[in-house]
Amino acid sequence: MLTRKILVAFYLLIICAPVAAKLLHVREHRLEGSFAPAPRPPLTLASVRNEEFQIKTTAWFEATLGLRSWAMWIDNSILYHLFHETKWGSHVAIGESRMLFERDDINYFNKSGDALPTPMAVDQLAGEIARLQVRLRRENRALVPIFLPSKTTFYPGNVPSMWTRSLGEPRPAQVHVYQAMKTALDRHKVSYVDGIDLLVSSPMQRKVLWGRDARHFSPVAGCLCMDAVMRVYAELTGNPPVDYPCVARAVVAPRAHSELDLFRLLNAWLVGRERMVYEVQRTPPPKPAAPPNAMWISTSFGWLLEIDAVQSNLFGEIHVDYYNMSLFQDGKEGSVEVKPHTPDWKRIFLTRDLYVLELHESYLTPGAFFGGDAVRAILEDLGP
Repeated sequence: MLTRKILVAFYLLIICAPVAAKLLHVREHRLEGSFAPAPRPPLTLASVRNEEFQIKTTAWFEATLGLRSWAMWIDNSILYHLFHETKWGSHVAIGESRMLFERDDINYFNKSGDALPTPMAVDQLAGEIARLQVRLRRENRALVPIFLPSKTTFYPGNVPSMWTRSLGEPRPAQVHVYQAMKTALDRHKVSYVDGIDLLVSSPMQRKVLWGRDARHFSPVAGCLCMDAVMRVYAELTGNPPVDYPCVARAVVAPRAHSELDLFRLLNAWLVGRERMVYEVQRTPPPKPAAPPNAMWISTSFGWLLEIDAVQSNLFGEIHVDYYNMSLFQDGKEGSVEVKPHTPDWKRIFLTRDLYVLELHESYLTPGAFFGGDAVRAILEDLGP
């Protein structure tokens, strides 16, 4: 009987603890990658009648329940240390040798069948890129497409076996996305940078180019890609090539370092992390008398190249068209919405000297590719 009472008391404690912690405002543990909970919804007759109030109140209560973050850290720690796994639906997957991967790259690695683009869509995108490159070249300007790798391409041997579909080698996505797009660009005589081959075949140590705990490749890899972009830019415009050194140096990484982002998203205790990361050591040259204005049409990987370009001191205005949705300008706070064909859009998008079009294999889906939308919009307004 005593044992039963103890168990009942224990269960009641577990049930009541979150509510008590909420009422007593017990401090929560930090939780990386989470969104701030929505405010408590106001009570109105209309919201009750259409059940909006009930739904939003339930979501608010669950999001602000006491000890929620502590429970998540305990759960994540058990999963990590006992099962070497993350919670279902997490953005992070744990690979061999504790290599961390983002789920988008895992999904790309396993693409097959109807998820792959058609040859017609690939050829259409390559043709549009070719037309814009030719059009800009007539004005001594350049569009430089650059392939960028997924982390699963860079570290294929570390992809977790439980997340690997048996699809043979080479993987279908590699054949029908990366190789198919390269073949189409070659057929249309497009000059481009193969950043995938550049980084995968680099003699530099793997960890210098892409850290175990990082979503994105390192600033050193970004510099190598920019060096290749500048060589193609010189080829297309007839400008003399510039010296673009990429000397790596190791630095101590604080927990908040950008190359530890996947590690932080684990939200688990006693997880080892990398203590050193690699940056570019450089002495920027004087800014040219007439520096080119540049734009990156890219995912978040474009920021690595854009930041390197800023540090190189070789450019004038620098913009990032992020997923063709938000436009950022170096040196200015915030962003503006991308609205094709408007006067403000034309002032920026039609006047750059260098356009860097990111072809990241995980997000390169001809027929539904943000970069293709940007290329078509620019072509429409530039004319033949």
